[in-house]
Amino acid sequence: MKKFLLSVAMTAAVAFGASAETLYTLTFGVKANQESCNQYNKSWTLTQDGDQWTLTGFSNNSNGWTDVRFGTKTKANVVDGSITSMFTIDGTVDQVVLNGRLQKTGNLDKWKNCYLQSSTDPSFTTLTNNVAVEKSSFSTTDADVTVNLTTPATNEYFRLYIENDGVSTNNGWFALKSMTFNGTLGGSDEPRVEAPKIDVTEGEWSYTVTLTCATEGAKIYYTDDDTTPSASSTLYTAPFELYSGNYTVKAIAILDDKESSVSSAKVEVPYVFDDFSPLAGMENDDVVNEYGNAVLFTLKGNLTYVYQNGSYLYVTDGNYTELLYGNNSTTYNPGDTFTELSGTYTIYNGLPEVTQYTLSAATAGSDIKTPMPVAADEAATYLTTSHLNSYIKFQVATISEVSAKNGEMTVGDTTVKLYNQFNVENFENMESATVEGIVSTRKTNSDPEPYVQFFPTMITKDSSSINEVAVDAAAADAVYYNLQGVRVENPSAGLYIRVAGDKATKVMVK
Repeated sequence: MKKFLLSVAMTAAVAFGASAETLYTLTFGVKANQESCNQYNKSWTLTQDGDQWTLTGFSNNSNGWTDVRFGTKTKANVVDGSITSMFTIDGTVDQVVLNGRLQKTGNLDKWKNCYLQSSTDPSFTTLTNNVAVEKSSFSTTDADVTVNLTTPATNEYFRLYIENDGVSTNNGWFALKSMTFNGTLGGSDEPRVEAPKIDVTEGEWSYTVTLTCATEGAKIYYTDDDTTPSASSTLYTAPFELYSGNYTVKAIAILDDKESSVSSAKVEVPYVFDDFSPLAGMENDDVVNEYGNAVLFTLKGNLTYVYQNGSYLYVTDGNYTELLYGNNSTTYNPGDTFTELSGTYTIYNGLPEVTQYTLSAATAGSDIKTPMPVAADEAATYLTTSHLNSYIKFQVATISEVSAKNGEMTVGDTTVKLYNQFNVENFENMESATVEGIVSTRKTNSDPEPYVQFFPTMITKDSSSINEVAVDAAAADAVYYNLQGVRVENPSAGLYIRVAGDKATKVMVK
């Protein structure tokens, strides 16, 4: 942990001088122009009136809460929390009011330390204030907790910093609704140059960045690669475009020999694709090197519904099927099509998935996607990482080792782990079952490396008394497989699996 120049502990205080005024208020919630985030171990940005904040360790439940919450889901994912200004707050701040509550009060719902910090340095290498905030300052209802600064902070950066206790805590146990910065304007009698404002406007193919400064006559210089700007950097003359990629725009205003503080904004411009092909095989090093391991993208093309169950929605571009994961209150229907998808493409436990996504409105269609029949001798090819999220069907499979949601499936000479993710019926030990489902991965505490498994979407029992029907193979317009799952072009007399459309039937060929 970094050594700070100043560390003064205090709890919530109350009174404040009559000369105080509100200099800035940061408000959280759906209307706060914030990124959608449903995780506790990532960093994301919130933009308010052109000012950008970076949040780490806080979730907004995909913009479903009117606050932000600190916590974690597992011990492995616990991180320190922070809410950091990427700009200086004008004036002299003497006091910060935190409006929040304890969402949960279990024995794991605690931080090691919490500090309200200020600094002249945007990286917070050195601190002007490092004031401790006690958990006991908050109650289980929304209320103001006032933190008085030890040293008045004039035109400085601010950060609320939570040091985690290193153990697993509950989801979102500490909720924060707003931060209000009180003090006096001006600070010093010496005229100062105001820090530039950075405004980012989303376009169809690029983002437009506009820089402004309230100090008349000041020139603005900027960088977009996270380096510190100076008078030798690019002079701002007009709004500029940023295309696909991740940028950190920093700007400084200069008038005569006076410089402003540096303003900063992270800008992540989505990649625009026609289909999933640029991202297919993202676990491949070449793809990760080109795009990174979490790609913000917009797909403008044709997608079709494949399967949906709870938080799992599968769609296809005709060649690749991908998982869209997250809370989605919309129920789609087989054949539905979409013209646009935006989200983050990433790898979770070895599985490619799209999170924090938005889909265009669905249009009803007749192209119903059904699982592709796979013969027993091809099972070893399809039950691999190269076919993750594929929607397939095995005509003859043996299910064994069933315990709760876990089991195994054997097709021909290939055995794969089963996991009843979608709670389908007939999940029990049996032979000669027809199993439809999706190729996926899993990672457990006992298996630290992800392994391929199969999510069944439908299991059909073998029923000899009903399905052993004598037919004339020459007259039947269907596809035939032997009991090992191998396709037979011209079946002779014997027992086979007959597939016509989506129906598989056990038949006796005469």
